[in-house]
Amino acid sequence: MSATERPPERAVPFSWECLVFGMLSVPFAFARHLVSLAVILAVLGVVLGLYGRWRSSRSGVWSEASRRRVLVGIRVAASGLLISCVIWLLWAKGVLPL
Repeated sequence: MSATERPPERAVPFSWECLVFGMLSVPFAFARHLVSLAVILAVLGVVLGLYGRWRSSRSGVWSEASRRRVLVGIRVAASGLLISCVIWLLWAKGVLPL
């Protein structure tokens, strides 16, 4: 590789997994008996996204698309976690019927 060539860009680790887990947690939060699964998927999405961002900050050249993907994944997973916890509390208080 010559001095003018840039190293190839790579995807941030777990960027797709973070996005998929985050996107699945939101509709599962509104499903009747899948709230606990939504919490697990949302926590996994946030943890994998944060781990991927931590790994990407250490070294290497990472693609801009994968950086945006992991950021969106973390935000969606965090909102899915919030929604599922709120719905879980509403069911526990008896506001929402089973």
